[in-house]
Parts: sequence; C-alpha cells; structure tokens
Amino acid sequence: YIGKMIMKPFDGIAFKGTVLEYVAGDPSKGDSDDARDRWLVEYRDGDSEDVFLDELKEMMKLADEAGGDEDKGTGITRKRRLTVAEGYKDKKVMKPFDTDMFGGVVIDYRPAGESEVESDEKVDLWTVRYEDGDEEDVELDELQEMIELHEGSEGNKERAWKILNGRK
Repeated sequence: YIGKMIMKPFDGIAFKGTVLEYVAGDPSKGDSDDARDRWLVEYRDGDSEDVFLDELKEMMKLADEAGGDEDKGTGITRKRRLTVAEGYKDKKVMKPFDTDMFGGVVIDYRPAGESEVESDEKVDLWTVRYEDGDEEDVELDELQEMIELHEGSEGNKERAWKILNGRK
C-alpha cells in the first residue's frame, strides 16, 4: 500500500494524502493496538497519523472514488461526489492578495463540466466570497489550503501571515 493516495474527511473537509510506511504489529503485545499492523499516512498539509488496515482501505476507496490524485472523478457516483464537495459550503477561508490578507466564505460549488469558463480541463470549482465583496472560483487544492490557513490562524490575519511566512 506504500505510495497509494488516500483521502479522509475531517469536519466535512476531505484531505488528501499518501501512505508512507508500513509498521508491523508486535504479537507479544496481546490484544492492544500495538499488536496490530498499521500504516503511516501523511496528509498534504503535513499532518500524519497511523491507521489500521480497515480504515486505510476506506481512505483508499474514497481517494479512488474521487479520482485519486488528479481528481478526475472516475468511479465516483454523482450523488457521493456532490455530498463531499458541498460539505465545503459555508466554510471560512483566508487568502493573501499582495500585501493584504482577506477572510471569506465558500458560497457555491460547481461540479466539473458545469463551469461557465471554457477550458479543456474539467475540474470542480468552489466560489469564495471575500470580505470586500469580491468573488473568485478556486479548485480543491487551493480551497483546502485557504481553509487550513483560516483554521490555523483562527481567523486572525496577523497569525495567518506568520503561518505563511513560516512555510517559506
């Protein structure tokens, strides 16, 4: 399973990641969790955790249904895709524009192929409305980064800048 893409929802937000490592269980530990085999997964935001096989399989299944790393949507039912994607509505976000930091909220979702923008690439888009009234459409990876920045900074603009400066 090492190298496989995974996806796991946290508070209605689906985070993508990768299986990094297999950790063999120690049978001498009896019925404890240490006796069970587990896998180390790392999410794109840098967080990681050990998961057991049953949870790992669910995480790989969700990633496959969502189209894996490229999120092309192969194999996912429209209903399930919409349920996951619409879970982002009303989420608060934060994004830097030049020297200003703006808070905003996700107000809409448009599935791949239903965008008014002409493009060879069909991707899901979420509409974000910022505090100054401007709106923009963003793809999933950018949306997740914006949500993570808001959550990590607890909506505080100065703290958001410190987080961004710490990533460089």
